[in-house]
Amino acid sequence: MKGKVIERMARNSILLLFAGLMLPSCNDGKLTKAAEGTWQTTLQYKDEYGNPLEQELVYTFKCGESGDSNRFIEQITQSLEEEADDFIISYTVISTIEGDWEVLLGDLHTTYDMSTLEITITDVDYELSDNISYDDALDYFESALGAAMFGQELINTDELAEEIRKEAYKTMYTLYENDNANNEEGGCYPELKIEGDIMSFKADEGLIKLARVNSQPTSAIDYMGVFKSHFPYGIPDDIDTDEIIALFNQLSSGKDALYENTQKGFETFAMEYFETDMFSPEGEDMEF
Repeated sequence: MKGKVIERMARNSILLLFAGLMLPSCNDGKLTKAAEGTWQTTLQYKDEYGNPLEQELVYTFKCGESGDSNRFIEQITQSLEEEADDFIISYTVISTIEGDWEVLLGDLHTTYDMSTLEITITDVDYELSDNISYDDALDYFESALGAAMFGQELINTDELAEEIRKEAYKTMYTLYENDNANNEEGGCYPELKIEGDIMSFKADEGLIKLARVNSQPTSAIDYMGVFKSHFPYGIPDDIDTDEIIALFNQLSSGKDALYENTQKGFETFAMEYFETDMFSPEGEDMEF
């Protein structure tokens, strides 16, 4: 009798252990499935001088098929302002990077693919600093008038944007590279939870909460900037920008998307739309 009791207890212990091992695995699978899609939040913090700043964070999680890795896109958008010499420079930085992700024991693990990092600079503008002397301000004003007569700007904003892009790329590359190096499996965000359309996990900044969105926010893609790059002398009246954007969103959604719903993806789409006959009635070979 004693032997049967011990045998039954041992069998029950094995079953409990097996159930304990399976429970996290099942929960990880549910979280993985629930995480698929696009999530957005706005983080608020202060810089080293106590000035308030905002940062838009967008994650797009995709589950791999047939043994492929799960892939994600992280996009950070932030408007910044800094003083350089006698000017205050304002601009917006859009950082986009891809990588692999998985849920392990309820934690979100990410590994960044450094080769996919893209930095886009938009909304570059400048004005004279309040601290500039009267004489220097007068000199700049005269220089600006002279440049305007030849259709030029006092500061070439395209060249300035490229300088900012290079510096931002170095900064973001180092940050993502360190995230990968800190953990052999990439970054880890503990205690992933998904309740309805709200996702949350812990990070160095504290508890991060994101809301599910149907598609990537349009503010993350500089649509008009791309249009203007193809029409530097003005967008023709017969170009329906809203219709083109809608077509891009259609072609960049779903499992069989032809383009990524990113700045780079829209640039590729626009190049093929305006510079080839792919979307013309004669050259069109795709069904939408």
